[in-house]
Formats: sequence, C-alpha cells, structure tokens
Amino acid sequence: MGDVRMKKILSATACAVALLMTGSQTVAAKAKKIKIGFVTTLSGGPGVIGKDMRQSVQIALDHIGNKMAGVPVEVIFEDDQVKPEVGKQKTEKLLSKDKVDFVSGFIFSHVVLAARNPVVKAGKFLIISNAGTSKIAGRLCHKNIFSTSWQNDQ
Repeated sequence: MGDVRMKKILSATACAVALLMTGSQTVAAKAKKIKIGFVTTLSGGPGVIGKDMRQSVQIALDHIGNKMAGVPVEVIFEDDQVKPEVGKQKTEKLLSKDKVDFVSGFIFSHVVLAARNPVVKAGKFLIISNAGTSKIAGRLCHKNIFSTSWQNDQ
C-alpha cells in the first residue's frame, strides 16, 4: 500500500477519534489523558505497512499538537506479528494494563476478528484502519466499532 494512501487512512483514524472525543464531552471533560492502543504488524515482511501506519499516526499527532478535544494524547503501539492470538493478547494487555480509551490499527482481518470481543466487552471503541472483514459489518457489528477501510468482499 502506498505511503499517501496509508497516511490518508491513518489521518482518517485520528480524525474519527477526535470527532468521537468532541462528541463525547463527558469523556473529554473527565479525561486527563486520552490513551489509544494501536495494534498493527511491525515485524516480518508485512511490518513495513505497520511501520508506515505508526509513522503516520505520529505525524498526525504532531499536526494536532498531541491533543484531542484539548486533552493530551498517548498512543501505545503493539506488534500483532500477523497472528490472531498475539493480536488478542496485545489488545487485552492494552485494555487491562494500559487502560486505553480506544483500540485502533489492525491491518489484517483475522487479527481484528480475534481482538474484537475484548474491546467490545470492555465497552471501548474499536477503530479499524485497514482490515476489512465483512463479519464486523454484519453479524459482529457493534455500535462502538468503526472502520475507515473497505469490505474485503466488495
């Protein structure tokens, strides 16, 4: 995937988070820091995509002064290694240990499918950058899941 396309995807993700935060005044008013867990592939051959995603998020945060709705933002990046079980473990760690407000990222559909349930059960928002499984738009749809990507079966 090209650099420009990846930057557009990640900028859209950052904008979606910003819109959610401005629309949710009570969350923003109570938050001292917005924590975003970003699960992506950073190792192996596909890691080049994840590294572009990470860099794009950092550029977007620099552009908005590392704040959303006036609240400082911290992004914690995790490597899913293109493995569903690793992606799920990293997501669970972000939710339980790091106490993130949002989980984002995800290049591959099989990884986001494994990570979906912990995010939904925690009542957090899941913002999908690239994975395009139609299951999440269908039977696994949830009000806290947003995708900036296409459907694989389109």
